Amino acid sequence: SDPIETEFGWHIIGLDEIKPAAQRKFSEEGVKAELLALYQARERQEHFSELSTQLEQLAFEKSTLAPVAEALQLELKTSDWFGRAGGVGIAAEPTVAQAAFSPEVLDNEQNSRPLGLADGRLVVIHKADYTPSRQKTLEEVSDGLRKELIDEAAAKRALAAAETLLSAVGGEVEKLEELAGEQGGKLRFEGKLGRRDATVDAQVLQAVFALPHPQDAKPLLKTLSLNDGRASLIALTGIETPTDAEAAGAVTHRNQLRDAVAGAEMDAYRAAIADEVEVRVLQSASADDQVTDPESL
Repeated sequence: SDPIETEFGWHIIGLDEIKPAAQRKFSEEGVKAELLALYQARERQEHFSELSTQLEQLAFEKSTLAPVAEALQLELKTSDWFGRAGGVGIAAEPTVAQAAFSPEVLDNEQNSRPLGLADGRLVVIHKADYTPSRQKTLEEVSDGLRKELIDEAAAKRALAAAETLLSAVGGEVEKLEELAGEQGGKLRFEGKLGRRDATVDAQVLQAVFALPHPQDAKPLLKTLSLNDGRASLIALTGIETPTDAEAAGAVTHRNQLRDAVAGAEMDAYRAAIADEVEVRVLQSASADDQVTDPESL
């Protein structure tokens, strides 16, 4: 062929011969088992197709699911309650949740058409009961509201305590341990932290690296309200930047890792292609060969 360019380089493809299809003998090893598997698979598919057609016809003709299940000897089940966003079991399937709230099923109380599930099964649904959306009563939500208000108040008190501690410290980090104990808090010295350090809360780590660099060896202090309701007072005492050699080494290491991953993916891709395509190597390139692709077909 003419030179062909792909994402892996340039290739020239040559056709050496064409082998006509040959019929395998029934007596050959494995032929009988393959034919039996093919036959059984075809029979199952045809049987499933016939039942699917009957299911669709009966679901359309009948007004409930009981006669459909009886005619096809299928098991009739009732799901748990679920909303428009779905639920558990088959209700977790988007097509089922969508069909359940369709006008045909919800308003007209008809059987749905056969719905395909992710595992290959078919299901027909019918509305057993329906509860329209409504505003919950105070009795129903009182416990949740009480907990939400308590948590909100506790978070505000925790942040206020951190602000009080910040004012009391006055920039003197040495006072932190003593004053934190008086506030019922606990001082933790984390030492050096990296941007991907997993030893501290992610919110705290993000807040630390959002702070400016301390000037004149003066620590930076900041209060922070955490998602779980706690509050923190962060003290940043210094920033350590990598040297030029360390930065260059990190870049080199990152590039080496990228190249290693790319090489592994390419090797895996070539191995997969070699398993599916019959390849004959006409020339193996040496290190000095000036070729774009190491193999020619």
